[in-house]
Amino acid sequence: MEIEAELVILSTAGMPSAGSDELSRILHVTRDTTGFFLESHPKLKPIVAKVNREKCLRHKANCTVCQKVCPYGACVPPADGVPMEINPAMCHGCGACAWPMSPPPRASSSKNPNLKQP
Repeated sequence: MEIEAELVILSTAGMPSAGSDELSRILHVTRDTTGFFLESHPKLKPIVAKVNREKCLRHKANCTVCQKVCPYGACVPPADGVPMEINPAMCHGCGACAWPMSPPPRASSSKNPNLKQP
């Protein structure tokens, strides 16, 4: 068999490492049919909080409420400015930092309007 080509690229075959099956089982990470780890689904990723500049009280006063109420220590005051910064590696998306910045609830409802309720 003969094939005319202007460019030929050769590469070695990619193989998953020997311990990947055990690591997959321990960490409960799915793998594809060839044995490589699958990427996580975007809808299943954890939610990371975002700071709303209009509602952040830090620009009005040196407010550290969200830093005090965050159970994971994800609210970090920036060295030189406002608003508070969220460390995505530590944030679990629980919404605890959003509750103190919400307006007070109306008499008819005690639910936080900024958080989605089930």
